[in-house]
Amino acid sequence: MLLAFPKRVNGTLFTAAGGHLGLPLDKAVTSVDGAPACQTARCQFDLKPGMHEISVRADGYVPQSQLVVVRAGEPFALNLRLERAQSALRVAGQPDVATLIVDGERAGKLPQQLDLSPGSHHLRVEAEGYMSEDRDIELAVGESKAITDFTLRPAPGKAVESRSTSAQPGVWADSARKDHERKTPSHLRRRRITRSVKASPQT
Repeated sequence: MLLAFPKRVNGTLFTAAGGHLGLPLDKAVTSVDGAPACQTARCQFDLKPGMHEISVRADGYVPQSQLVVVRAGEPFALNLRLERAQSALRVAGQPDVATLIVDGERAGKLPQQLDLSPGSHHLRVEAEGYMSEDRDIELAVGESKAITDFTLRPAPGKAVESRSTSAQPGVWADSARKDHERKTPSHLRRRRITRSVKASPQT
């Protein structure tokens, strides 16, 4: 005599992955129990009754996971909303009047604390009278990075002007001496001359 066992009926799971403002994520990857099973924002799965782990990931977003219980012959809908992944960046350096530009947009004067999306970014620090400095950085999801060694060098024209000013000490000393003589009364200047003559040895 053969015994008839009831046929086990699976359950149906519908998933939808959304991003900012609930908009569908075109490049979302949905996994069931750790195995990628669908690469669109909306998916349908035929699963065995029981508990399953559903996870969704997408570039630039924080992955989300949730446990669901699938019942035989019953449909179940799961909506997952992913939050944008943010990375933190702190930039500081010299001079204090320098301006930070991130990806072509001015962020403001140094120092700056920024929240940026993960990935590649181009930094530029510039200031009037100084040579600008550029750097390319890579930020991982949730990473906090500090760049505090920006030190701009004076532009060549400014450096030459500074050296030319300090290279003429005689001119400045002579000018200061003449200015001092103009402020000294004439009878005091004569007295200094007389004393110097008396102090000189006779020949």
